Amino acid sequence: MSFGKPFDALGNFVDFEGNSYDEHNRPIDISDYFRSAGDISKNLQREGVYTKLLSDRIVERFRKDNMVLSSHLVAFTAFEVLLKEQSHLDLFGLMKLPFEDFCIPISDFETFCSKIRSCLLDLEARGEVRISDPIKWDIKALVEDGISKLGIYHAKKPLKVTKEGCVTTENFKLLYYYHNRMIGYGLEKEVHKSLSKLTAIHS
Repeated sequence: MSFGKPFDALGNFVDFEGNSYDEHNRPIDISDYFRSAGDISKNLQREGVYTKLLSDRIVERFRKDNMVLSSHLVAFTAFEVLLKEQSHLDLFGLMKLPFEDFCIPISDFETFCSKIRSCLLDLEARGEVRISDPIKWDIKALVEDGISKLGIYHAKKPLKVTKEGCVTTENFKLLYYYHNRMIGYGLEKEVHKSLSKLTAIHS
């Protein structure tokens, strides 16, 4: 569980005692924003603007305060590989694929995850996201931890490794669900770029 930076109903950051501060770090009384001629009044147009400010702040802080777990990283990477390999299909078509049509050699999968991990470390350094400790582990340990954690609560595993050393799934919908925790950081292109390079090498 992670806690984000607190803010008030208008998106202004607040201190430990709940006092609001504007963008220049000056203390403010947000009740003043709802007053007209000295009295608190109703104004739908004004409050629509305030709602937009609040929604923008929520999206901004969700992105920056999101805690990326190893399970999120492996799910995101696997589903993006699937999207790239099956680019002729839409989302509904992907969900209907036979599971045996999805297979990533574990060595290739570790390479893809390593690329995404590097991007996450850069984002963390810029304060754009939070990452859990396992993200910084050796890549083999990270992948193993992510896949094992991803399947704890599900009978049909979102990801698993076959005896042949192939990363696959038993549930595309769950894999897509966990993949979505890392949408919004522009990491998709990194997986697709890495996959294109690997395909070129193999060909």
